[in-house]
Amino acid sequence: MVEFLGKMQPELYEQDEKVFFTRVTEKLVESCAIEEPVSQIPSVGYKAIRVQSAKGVYEVHFFSNSIRALGVEVYRKSQSGVTELLGCSNAYAMQLIALLESKSEADDIKARQLKLSSYEPNSLGWTFDDNDVAGGYMDFKVSLRYPLFNSGQYSERAWLLTPFLAFTGRFSQYIGSVKSSPVIAKRFNPKLFVRHWLGNEDHYIDFGYAHESNGQSVESLTQFQQLQEDLQGSGQSAEFARNYISRGWDYVSLDWKAPQKNEKQNIAYYINLKHFLENGLLQTEIEEYNEWEYEPGITGKQRREVDGITALFKYRYHKPSRINVSKLALLYTTGISQPFANHSIRGEATFDLGGIPLMVWASHGYNSDLVDYYKKVNSVGIALELNTF
Repeated sequence: MVEFLGKMQPELYEQDEKVFFTRVTEKLVESCAIEEPVSQIPSVGYKAIRVQSAKGVYEVHFFSNSIRALGVEVYRKSQSGVTELLGCSNAYAMQLIALLESKSEADDIKARQLKLSSYEPNSLGWTFDDNDVAGGYMDFKVSLRYPLFNSGQYSERAWLLTPFLAFTGRFSQYIGSVKSSPVIAKRFNPKLFVRHWLGNEDHYIDFGYAHESNGQSVESLTQFQQLQEDLQGSGQSAEFARNYISRGWDYVSLDWKAPQKNEKQNIAYYINLKHFLENGLLQTEIEEYNEWEYEPGITGKQRREVDGITALFKYRYHKPSRINVSKLALLYTTGISQPFANHSIRGEATFDLGGIPLMVWASHGYNSDLVDYYKKVNSVGIALELNTF
C-alpha cells in the first residue's frame, strides 16, 4: 500500500505507479548503511510517502523542493518502535521525488481548474413507483457543488471550516403516459455548508443549512379540486393533480464521511442527520401533509417522522469485478423524531459497460418523492450514474 503525504491531493494512483513507488522505496531502504532508533517520526515538511511492503512500513520524507539540493530522511515503523535509516543512496530518492514533483504539478493544475463538481451523483434514467403510472417515467437528477473563496480541494493548509454552496434538483417526465408528456419538478434543494476535513479528502464532517421543496403551488383543497377539474376537462387523469401539491421546509444538517481503502477496493461510510425547522429563513412555514389529502388506509405523517437519520454504505471497486460491478451501495433512512419506527431502504448496483456507468436500484419505504414522502412505496429503476466532472 502506498500513501502520499504532505501538500499533495490524496488521490488514487494507478496500480503500476504504486508498484513503482514500492519497488524504488525498497531499493532505497536496501541502500541505507545504518539504522538507529528514534522517539517518533517527525511531521511532514515538504513531501513524504508511506509504503507498506512485505519488508515493513516505511516513510520517506523529502525536505527540499529542489532536486539538486535534495534532502531525504527514511524511517521504519515496527512493533519494536521507530528507527531512522541513514546513509541512503540519493539515486533512488531522486527517482521518487521526480515522480512526486510531476504528480504535485498535475494536482495543482487540477485544483485550479476543478471547482464546479458533483455533490450527489447525477443520474438520468427510468423509474417505476407502485403508486404512480404503470409504465414509469424518465427521472433526471442534477447535483452540483461549488467552493466559496477556496479551491474546494483538501490540503493541510485548508481552513478549519471550508464553505461550499450546493444545489440538487430532480425532474421527471411522463413520456407517453400523460397527455403532452409533462415535466414535473420534484425536488429543489439549495444548501450552504462548511466542511471540516479530518485528515484527507474522503474523511470529513459537514455542517449545513438547506431548503428543500418541490416548487409546486397547490396549497389548499380549493386549489386542488380546481386543478382536478381542469385536468379532467383536458382529457387527463384527475389523480395527476397530486404532483402539484406544494411541499417545502428548511433544515439544518450534519454529514459525516469516513473511508476505508486498499489497493483493490474503496469503502465509504456516511451518516447524515437533519433537523427540520417549523419556520426557517427560506421557508417561513413548513409545508407537509395536509388533512384534506386524506386517503383511506394511508396515515399522514410529518417529515421528521420518516426522515432525518440516514446511513449509507458504498463499496466501490478500483477495477470492475468479473461481472463488471463497479459499485454497490446500501442506504437506510428513518425518522429523527421517532427513530426506527418508520424505515426506508435502498440498494444500488452500478455496472461498468464499456465505460458507461449503468445503475440498477430498488427501494422500499418512504420519501419516494416530496409529494408522497409519507407514503410507503416500492420503487425500482435503471439509470446512468454520472458521479464526477
